[in-house]
Amino acid sequence: MKHNMSRYLSFILSALLILLILLILLILPAASAEADRRGATFEAETVYKTVKKLEETPNTFEALVRFPKNMNTSDRGGIILGNCCGGNPCINFEIHYNGNPRLYWVEADGAVHDWTFKSVNVYTGEWEHIAIVRDSVSRKAHCYVNGVLKQTITTKANPDITPGAPLVLGGDYRENNSQYFKGEISSIAVYSNVRNISAIKKDMLSPGKDSLISLYDFNGTDYDSVIPDLSQNGYDVKNTATWIKEKEEIKNYAFSFMVIGDTQIIAEKYPAHFSKIYDYVIDNIEKKKVEFVFGLGDITNKSTPAEWDVTTENIFRMDGKVNYSVVRGNHDKVTHFLTAFPLSKYQSSLGGTYKTSMLNTWQELIVGDIKYLIFTLDFGAADDVLSWASEVIEEHPEHNVIITTHSYLFRDGTTLDANDVCPPTDLGPTYNNGDHMWDKLIRKHKNIVLVLSGHDPCNQIIMSQAKGDHGNTVTQMLIDGQGVDSSLGGVGLVATLYFSEDGRNVTVDYYSTIKEKYFMYENQFSFTLDLLPTSHRETTTVVQTSGNEIFSDTEAENSTPCDTAEAENSTPCDTAEVEKNEPSYLLLAVFGTVALIAAASVVLFLIVKKTNKRRMV
Repeated sequence: MKHNMSRYLSFILSALLILLILLILLILPAASAEADRRGATFEAETVYKTVKKLEETPNTFEALVRFPKNMNTSDRGGIILGNCCGGNPCINFEIHYNGNPRLYWVEADGAVHDWTFKSVNVYTGEWEHIAIVRDSVSRKAHCYVNGVLKQTITTKANPDITPGAPLVLGGDYRENNSQYFKGEISSIAVYSNVRNISAIKKDMLSPGKDSLISLYDFNGTDYDSVIPDLSQNGYDVKNTATWIKEKEEIKNYAFSFMVIGDTQIIAEKYPAHFSKIYDYVIDNIEKKKVEFVFGLGDITNKSTPAEWDVTTENIFRMDGKVNYSVVRGNHDKVTHFLTAFPLSKYQSSLGGTYKTSMLNTWQELIVGDIKYLIFTLDFGAADDVLSWASEVIEEHPEHNVIITTHSYLFRDGTTLDANDVCPPTDLGPTYNNGDHMWDKLIRKHKNIVLVLSGHDPCNQIIMSQAKGDHGNTVTQMLIDGQGVDSSLGGVGLVATLYFSEDGRNVTVDYYSTIKEKYFMYENQFSFTLDLLPTSHRETTTVVQTSGNEIFSDTEAENSTPCDTAEAENSTPCDTAEVEKNEPSYLLLAVFGTVALIAAASVVLFLIVKKTNKRRMV
């Protein structure tokens, strides 16, 4: 009997040893594969953008990421995917300071929800599977790392939203994609449902198909122009170059206008580059058939004598060569602006002014058979100025009116209001924001065809169209490259609008006069301008944004909505801090099994040894 028992135990021991060897053989390749796992890296000048906007609300965001071992905790990890500053609603899934996962959620009206998981740090130098789950029913936001719940945040009520612009992978729409991802991303999965811990653990092995919105896998695959959406829902991603050295030349146009947005950063920090802007304008007056050059304010940043010297020296180079206008921005002090541009210098070319000042003017421009009336309105023009402009417009019903002012349009294609960044009304109740200007002046006149403004720094030209009270379509454009100048050391962007002979078909390009390259494909586009006489087509309002970036004005002390700290109404996390870098349950199970088998083998070995010893005795 003892002999049979010994043989039986020996058999079990052998089987367990064989199983242990097999498990080790299985684990080693898996560990090697994990060590060899590859991820995509990103850079500031490349934008990977989905070909279309999401059509449903995402509620679970998952990604496998890794940061360098020496990653500084005071640095932001960057965006995994998001559309911050591309137009609200906004959704950003990212790694914030200190390796904290974060979900940044902005409603259409600008209401902000900031869920930053400060008890979590993924700056470990290892691959980490991150999942953030938004549960609007329980008003909770959960963060999981490697299948383990790390932190839960109680949220205020927030509605379902779909992003207002296509999502960007490894970045977003901020200036020069400044918040690009600083580590590696191996995979990204987005789900519409509220996934539980069981589903998340399974997703780590193989992404689930239920409620899957989009899926991207970078491991072992090199992508250049297109990253396929493996969910087959059509959210493929295209590589969008920031700078375009050469593109097809615009032909078959009759004339053009040039628009120079806020030059404040170059005037202050890169004055040696300032002349290149006007070199480009003057060198292209004949070649591009330029009929007018528009300025949009914030000519200077701090309104210093040095800034005014370099700006006026170059602006005056256009005298006698091309018609142009200047607008005062909030960074240009009134007295300095009026000294730099005395009315006596321009009186003969103007049709009229408000209170004999260059702050508010109008002039006539005739190109072929098209009559234009061009206004320059001061920053946040007051009610009496708007009433004056209205009277002048009524006296010229046959003219197509172009309004230029510093602050009017916001990044999302809507008129700038009190809830937006740096509204003029912050300076007092007598100032008018963009929405006030629309209601008090622009919507009332059927012959206002175009409004041009700056003030709100954007990577891209924002163009929107809205119906006036008479059924006419008013085209509104925001052109302000100061954010790009700030981040790239001055690029001197100039927008050129090319018009067909009847002035209705317009093609736009956006060119860096310093880099001598075109800036972003989204800034090269076409639209139709509703000139007099109009057919008053009954069409719905169209907003064309091409993906919009926004950065705060200097007066806002460089704080941007996308960089908002912990949201005002965010509540502290309701779970204690969990030990970092806890391994996944799968690895625990595998190593636990190996340990049990090894222990059982040792015990059985001792039993067999003892049994054999007794037999010998």
